[in-house]
Amino acid sequence: MGPHTSGVDSPKNHRVGEHYGTHNPVPTIQKFLEHLEKDKQDRKAHEEAVTAREKEEDARGEAKPHKPRKRPGKGKTRMVTDPTTGREIEVEDQDADSMEVVKNPKLVVPNANLGKPTVSIQHGLTLS
Repeated sequence: MGPHTSGVDSPKNHRVGEHYGTHNPVPTIQKFLEHLEKDKQDRKAHEEAVTAREKEEDARGEAKPHKPRKRPGKGKTRMVTDPTTGREIEVEDQDADSMEVVKNPKLVVPNANLGKPTVSIQHGLTLS
């Protein structure tokens, strides 16, 4: 028999440089789609099992207290949980110097090649 006796239709069984033939048939789109669907079902079953196990652990376990976070003085950094990644990240509160830029923004316009001023200070809706 050839190098692959079981599951010859699986794309994982093909080795680079190996010729296609009776023992190593050319993969078809239908077999590929069936393989994708089977993988999808396996992933879904695994996710459901993990979710059920987590719910069971939560139901029988006691409430876990949250870890207190470091909160140094004003203007210092502190650790918070990033809502997107779920990781602990370090953030710094705004100070008076950085708020000055927010209150009095500067708009940079790339008009230097036209002989016009390139910086315009904004106050409300007027541009100068």
